[in-house]
Amino acid sequence: MPRKDVFDSGRFMFGSLIIGLLLFSTVTILSANAAGASSQNCTSNLIGKKILDAGSKVSEQAARTFAESSSQYQLSTAGFASTFSGIANDWEIDSRNCVVSWHDVSVNYLLSGKDSTTVLTIDENPTLGVIYNVSVRPEIYPQISTQSSETYSGYGIAANSDHSTEVNYSTAYWYVPTVSTTSSPGCGSTPPSSCEFVAWVGLQNSTYDGPDHTVSKGEVIQTGTQGQVGCNPSCTSAYWGWSDYLSANSNGIKYNNYSYCASSFIPQPGDEMTGQVGSQEIINGTSGNTYYTILTDWNVGYSCERAYTFSNHHGTYGKEYFADFFAERPQCGSTCYFALPQFSNFEFFDVGMVNEATGAYTYYNFGYGFGSYMFNSQTQDTTTKPMIENSGGSTYGYFYEDWNSSAGT
Repeated sequence: MPRKDVFDSGRFMFGSLIIGLLLFSTVTILSANAAGASSQNCTSNLIGKKILDAGSKVSEQAARTFAESSSQYQLSTAGFASTFSGIANDWEIDSRNCVVSWHDVSVNYLLSGKDSTTVLTIDENPTLGVIYNVSVRPEIYPQISTQSSETYSGYGIAANSDHSTEVNYSTAYWYVPTVSTTSSPGCGSTPPSSCEFVAWVGLQNSTYDGPDHTVSKGEVIQTGTQGQVGCNPSCTSAYWGWSDYLSANSNGIKYNNYSYCASSFIPQPGDEMTGQVGSQEIINGTSGNTYYTILTDWNVGYSCERAYTFSNHHGTYGKEYFADFFAERPQCGSTCYFALPQFSNFEFFDVGMVNEATGAYTYYNFGYGFGSYMFNSQTQDTTTKPMIENSGGSTYGYFYEDWNSSAGT
């Protein structure tokens, strides 16, 4: 895939946000679910294990040192407080042969300024001494849902009725929806001049839901896709892959380790995605305190992987009790909410949890967990349809999200 090996100086202004414009040619493979497209044994879980077995080509410290010694980093961080938030490895996938190979790494930083916090992502290959792309994008707060939420619609599912059985794997696949705005001013009407939609799978340990729904502790590990419509003054759409580890308590968010995937991993509308969040015991059969997020775009043959080791983070708890499958308009701060863009119905397929042989439908059918509709000023903006069993007797299940409103919610 041709890459841009220079700092991209094209910028789209979003209040204090600067977004690097990305130009890439498209490399397409057949869908992993299409007949003959891939080996039937090349499952998302096996891809995840192969990624971990292959190991990272570049250490976190080496990636960070290379990024921070660059002129691009110095230029991008000037006037901001910069906090390192981790790396995400980018892998190429040959799904026909179920082969993965390391491609590059994205190094992520939170940039705190007077008005907002954004995420700086530097895509690089330190072994070649190359920086492919530098971009600054919004920091979002995909969190944890309760039954009535200003931002969330979907399901959090437990393995038993009192939420006491550890759940250490969640997975689902979906097609990236096209996001747009209906008319001017649309997403550009009031700050922040953007509409955001994210779809994600994850694990959580409680029903924490941000500043308006708090409990004594809460954490979520998650990965998904983000669609943004930005208007300044004309409106354009952009799409990204991301992962996050977030912890909080009754006083609010305490730790948000948010990162974007590399610029080689840019999901497009209609792309078929698989998201996995799992412990190392489930992903690669080893013991330890590390969880992995693995997001795969089967259309272009890329995976984005991030490791979260609990001993390396602040205020963590370490055991998760819900598998999450949510769509949302995220927060842009403790009291700031993005608008919801316009898009068609959204659906999660093959939602699974605990391990790849166990679907979420069985647990949902027993009444474990909770569902959430999205509300805005007492108006219900979404309808989360009941989870149903897949055809053929599978116990995975799927469900729809019906969206009752468009831009400007």
